[in-house]
Amino acid sequence: MNDSWNWAEKLALLQTRQGGGRDADTDAHHHQSSDSRNCTQIDACTRNVCRSFEVAVPVTIRPIGLPLPPSASCGGNPVVTPGRDRCCSPRSFDFTITQVVNVDIPIEFGVEVCYHRPCAEDNGPCSAGGR
Repeated sequence: MNDSWNWAEKLALLQTRQGGGRDADTDAHHHQSSDSRNCTQIDACTRNVCRSFEVAVPVTIRPIGLPLPPSASCGGNPVVTPGRDRCCSPRSFDFTITQVVNVDIPIEFGVEVCYHRPCAEDNGPCSAGGR
């Protein structure tokens, strides 16, 4: 036999020649390998290998405080307080006006979230009983 055959091909050929085995064309998958050999693959047992990885995604959060235009409004009525005595100057009068002023100072608060390239570290095989 050709040395490039694998054990599965040899088994399938032997079973076909004996007439009692499974037909290689029925139970096997034919595929063309990368080195142009005609190979036959038969069903076999499947095993899963579990690896544990620690995956990290760096995240950057930047605070945002955006000041918006302030606004003002009067609170209540003004209070007028006389200044100097009236007799001092017949042509002018001094007084003080006091007013409560309410100032709204709007600030828009938020955050900017940036996600960066994730990274992983191989922790080895999975622990028993868990995946």
